[in-house]
Amino acid sequence: MKDKHSFPDQLSSYLFWDVDRRGVDPQKHRHWLIDRVLLYGGYEDFLALLHYYGWETIVETAKKSRQIDCKTASFLAHMTGTPKEEFLCYSTKQSKRKYWIY
Repeated sequence: MKDKHSFPDQLSSYLFWDVDRRGVDPQKHRHWLIDRVLLYGGYEDFLALLHYYGWETIVETAKKSRQIDCKTASFLAHMTGTPKEEFLCYSTKQSKRKYWIY
């Protein structure tokens, strides 16, 4: 683990549209930060996340997340050899239906 104050500075500024970047503690807000990068981050953001936390922490956090999509879970499962069924997005489906595409 690297310096906790410099890590959020490595991420894209648009990931912090609703919070102050300086108030984010990478250990205390680990679940929120990993979810945010997996949902909205780019490739460089993911590499910074991987460098800071490592595969094990990212996958363990993503398994418990109800927010990540199946495509992201498939990527993480393929890269780490984790069964896809261990991710909540495969066992829990949204109750709200998607709109039809006309």
